[in-house]
Amino acid sequence: MLGFIATDMYLPAFKAIEDSMATSPSQVAMSLTFFLAGLALGQLLYGPLVERFGKRNSLIFGLVLFSVASFSLSVSDSMLVFNISRFMQALGACSAGVIWQAIVIEKYDASKAQSVFSNIMPLVALSPALAPILGAFILESMGWESIFVTLTCMSVAMILLTVWFVPSET
Repeated sequence: MLGFIATDMYLPAFKAIEDSMATSPSQVAMSLTFFLAGLALGQLLYGPLVERFGKRNSLIFGLVLFSVASFSLSVSDSMLVFNISRFMQALGACSAGVIWQAIVIEKYDASKAQSVFSNIMPLVALSPALAPILGAFILESMGWESIFVTLTCMSVAMILLTVWFVPSET
């Protein structure tokens, strides 16, 4: 869900980002391309990372990368920094997208895992519809930078939940 939220939440802010950074609409739209490229590459990277460092550590690494990149986005003052940060944010988002299903399957028996999946999948399906609405609300009330601060806070919460609830692999 993290990838969908990070993709869609900032879409209402395109014009504000364009005005703030005195850039063209195509340069702001390029940030979406950087994000999608990061998602594509990240999916290839997490398999070997999980094999080497384990699911929990790889997930924490990805969420930390997402947090740092999201914060960098909130303070970026150029499209170059913004686009590089979007790429890094996507690399981090991939950790959750790739690893969560394996953790559920490992942690629960088949019937409980199916129940967990059936509870999570509607949220995943709704996130592309709800994220732009939340992004527009945050944009109007606090500015485009706050969208990325919100994503930073969400990922910090996910890091803490991962540390508390995902057991270490031994």
